Amino acid sequence: MQFQLTLGDYFKENDEATSGAEDATDVIGWILNHQCVHIIFDDIQAERNDGVVLAYLVANLTRWTTHFITFSHLLELKAPLCQAVIVHHDEIVSAQVGTERNARACQKLTDDMNSKCDLINSTEFWNKPKMIVNNIEPICYGTNINQSDKIQVLLMFAGIYLHFSGHPNHMIAHGMKKGI
Repeated sequence: MQFQLTLGDYFKENDEATSGAEDATDVIGWILNHQCVHIIFDDIQAERNDGVVLAYLVANLTRWTTHFITFSHLLELKAPLCQAVIVHHDEIVSAQVGTERNARACQKLTDDMNSKCDLINSTEFWNKPKMIVNNIEPICYGTNINQSDKIQVLLMFAGIYLHFSGHPNHMIAHGMKKGI
């Protein structure tokens, strides 16, 4: 329980992580809530990955390790998402706007789509989930280790210390990943 609170504090104290998590969640929600746009992104994945299409995951606020999994998974989708917004921009606009006839509503939908596509094409956008994954990975491992029958608290704290201090000896952190 203490580690889940630590992760909550991480997002409260790190404005860059908070904005990165919000942007990533916003992009994922946009894809999931627009079926025609979703299909375009899935088609690019299928082309790039021999027919394999990965799902778009959403983090659960009460299960902090889902943030790690969600953002790690999003990073795996970077190349097809970027390719889709570059190659199929006009199709995404058509899919986003659909059959809307009201000019003001069409403009709002187009602006929303352009902001999401610009975000997906932004290096800064992709750096934030990467930073979040790198920062919360040891916390997630610590949470997992402390739920096991063999509580290895000292090893877990040492691994987290080495990770965040940038210490070149990653043997403890490596052992923590393998559950040694």
